[in-house]
Amino acid sequence: MAQPRDYTRQYNFNDFQTSSPSDPLPGNQVDAELNAVKLTLDDLNTNIALVQRDDGKLANAAVHPDALDSATLALMQIDGYTP
Repeated sequence: MAQPRDYTRQYNFNDFQTSSPSDPLPGNQVDAELNAVKLTLDDLNTNIALVQRDDGKLANAAVHPDALDSATLALMQIDGYTP
């Protein structure tokens, strides 16, 4: 999956409340804002599931030799690692 989409504010509730302090918040704008937040959170949860198991540990095969830089491999004394 690609990187999670960025959350972008849909509506400025502060401006609305400043200009119309006695009016209720516009429901359609609240829904749109919450939907935008949900999309970003869904993307984050999908990406987290790629690297983390339900028990909180790293997912099986989430770390592989290509994910380690040469300094890390050298520390592990397996520089030039071949499976």
